Order: sequence, then structure tokens, then C-alpha cells
Amino acid sequence: MKEASGTDNMNRMQLLKAALTTLAESLANHEGGTVNLSIIGFGTRADTPMVFKDLTHADLINLLNSIDTLNGYNSSWNSSVGGTNYEAAFKAAEAWFKTGDAPAVDKSATLMKTLLTS
Repeated sequence: MKEASGTDNMNRMQLLKAALTTLAESLANHEGGTVNLSIIGFGTRADTPMVFKDLTHADLINLLNSIDTLNGYNSSWNSSVGGTNYEAAFKAAEAWFKTGDAPAVDKSATLMKTLLTS
């Protein structure tokens, strides 16, 4: 049966990249406030965060290139070859939220912190 979403024959990494690309395009064109973003790739360990501070449409190409560089923990997605270290990714995200690159707390504005995992 054909997948109505147009995602047939896509592996999890391809689905993740497609979703992140859609989110990136939406955030880069957002005009309602400041968007600070960090992408942390992870497999058996967390990668160095890719940080975008005060994201604008001009940053979109660099953001899309960062998304494109994300890789799965192994090319065949065979769970017996490696694993996903969620703890390392959560710790890296927590560390980023504590830096000056993360959104500052502004009690008069809406603040949204989101952590996406796959």
C-alpha cells in the first residue's frame, strides 16, 4: 500500500532529516521573536552541538547543511552493531540550555524550550 504521507521507502534517518528540514524552514521564516537553536547529533556518544543564535532566514543554508551532516549510528541501522546513547544527548542538551547561546528567561515573553529525539 502506498504511504499517503509520501514517506514510503524512507529509513528513520531520512524521516528525521525531512522533519528537521521542515522545522528549520519554519523557524528561519518565523517573525514573532528570537529563535536560538542547537542540533546535537548522537549515536554511541553526543556530537559537538551545532548552534544557531538569533536564527534568521539568512542562516537557513547553514542550518540545512548541518541537518544534512547528521548520520545514523551505523549505515545499516542494525541495532546489534551500535546503540543510541540518549543520556549523552540529554546531557549535551542540558549543558547547552545553561549557556548564553540558549534562550534567556524573559518572564514577559513566551519562552519555548524543545528537545527532540529520534
